[in-house]
Amino acid sequence: MGDHTRPHHNKKQEDMTLKTENQKKQEATDAAIYRDWLKLTANPENSRTVVTERLMKKYGKCSSTIWKARNRAEARLKAQTN
Repeated sequence: MGDHTRPHHNKKQEDMTLKTENQKKQEATDAAIYRDWLKLTANPENSRTVVTERLMKKYGKCSSTIWKARNRAEARLKAQTN
């Protein structure tokens, strides 16, 4: 007979993460910055400094924020693939 003492878990429920609107917005911005970074640095002739400056202007962020956004987005992407 089956073991009825163990609770039944739905994997989707376990993986569900509750986030604030600000967290969702930050993740979307991070992802957009990361996509733009990848697109612009795909050309090896593009200066990474100039790419960062362009992203700073586009998103109204300082260079360290651009760097952090790229790293957060890359980490999330790696975590999703593992």
